[in-house]
Formats: sequence, structure tokens, C-alpha cells
Amino acid sequence: VLSSEEPRVGVVVLMHGPSTASSMVQVANSLVGKEHATGLDMPLSMKAEDMYEIAKEEIRKANTGRGVLLMVDMGSLT
Repeated sequence: VLSSEEPRVGVVVLMHGPSTASSMVQVANSLVGKEHATGLDMPLSMKAEDMYEIAKEEIRKANTGRGVLLMVDMGSLT
């Protein structure tokens, strides 16, 4: 976060599939004019434990002091 910006709630979108989350986040970021949300795509072949480690790191990065909103499609990502 730039020092001139107020801290805001981070947004991380996690979904199954090759480009589902990243495509949604790309459109949303484009509409708001900022790279605010992060999208994580989980291939169906990936173990939930592996995605957990990736997601944990991205959530830490997204947290600027106001928390993080997780948007998750289903199942193992919850």
C-alpha cells in the first residue's frame, strides 16, 4: 500500500479451475481501476494442502491492516 493511500480490506478470490478466479479478478480490478483483488486458481489435480500454503502467503500479502475478504467457490478451498 502506498503511504498516501488508506489501508483497505484485502480481497482474495480462490476458485477451482484453470482461470476462473484470475479472470474474475482481472475484470473487477479493471472496473475499479486498481490492482486491488488477487485471484488464485486451483487446478483440479492440485492437493488442497498445497493450495492452502499458497493461499496463506497471498492472504498475508493482501492484509494491509484491515483484514482480508476471502471469496471461495466450494469444497476444499473453504
